[in-house]
Amino acid sequence: MYPLNMNETKIVEKFNNLIDFIKVKESALVAFSGGVDSSLLVYACMRADIKLLAVNFHSYLYDKQELLNAISFLKNYNINYNIFPIDPLNDIEDIRTNPKNRCYLCKKYLFRDLNELKTISNLRHIYDGSNKDDMQTHRPGMIALKEYNVISPLAELGYTKQDVRDAAKLYGLVMHNKPSLSCFMTRFEYDKEITIGMIKKINHTEKSLIQMGLTSARCRVHGDDTLLRIELSDSDMIQVVHTLKDQILVSLDKFGYKYISIDLAGSRSGSMDL
Repeated sequence: MYPLNMNETKIVEKFNNLIDFIKVKESALVAFSGGVDSSLLVYACMRADIKLLAVNFHSYLYDKQELLNAISFLKNYNINYNIFPIDPLNDIEDIRTNPKNRCYLCKKYLFRDLNELKTISNLRHIYDGSNKDDMQTHRPGMIALKEYNVISPLAELGYTKQDVRDAAKLYGLVMHNKPSLSCFMTRFEYDKEITIGMIKKINHTEKSLIQMGLTSARCRVHGDDTLLRIELSDSDMIQVVHTLKDQILVSLDKFGYKYISIDLAGSRSGSMDL
């Protein structure tokens, strides 16, 4: 690696501590979404040279391109992995109504299966990519992690979201600047019956915006599914106001939204929890 400045030296020292933490644990099954957090964690496990299995649960709750990107990353580093397709609305009990404990129900279902796979694969631990900042927000899924003794190395080593991105960039991980992801269930109000058709519609809506050249676009649906609230980064918001607003209205009209609004608060995780 090229000569490091003071900030980069700190990043390397912290990453080496992460590798040491992982080495002591000896082997792990990693819940791998393909986002920047789990990607840095898997990369650290690979660098620690432990027995490793990365597992991705794929469904219509994420765009298919996310799966393809995740597989490409794993293959690039020759990391052993399994892909498990699931049907959340039918497989996970009570999740179809989008309850407030939705994330807990989902995580419990997923980590139950991972716990069984860990035993079958003769691995000692289950890791997930939660970071320090995640521990300070409303995340009911964390309860399920505790129930199955899941370890979050990034959180335990004090990695913030920015720390993760800084390390991913320094070590050349392609997704270092990838926008944060959340499943499509987060696009809808709590206690609302969700269908696969609604999920596909919001997926196509967001893809339509990205295809216009926006870096990210998170869309929230309110009321009777006719009010769409779009969350954007600051730079994307400027582009929309000046050049894309008419194109957006024409493009999204086919999805049946009567009202389309831009959220001045911008893109943020958990806005449906406010």
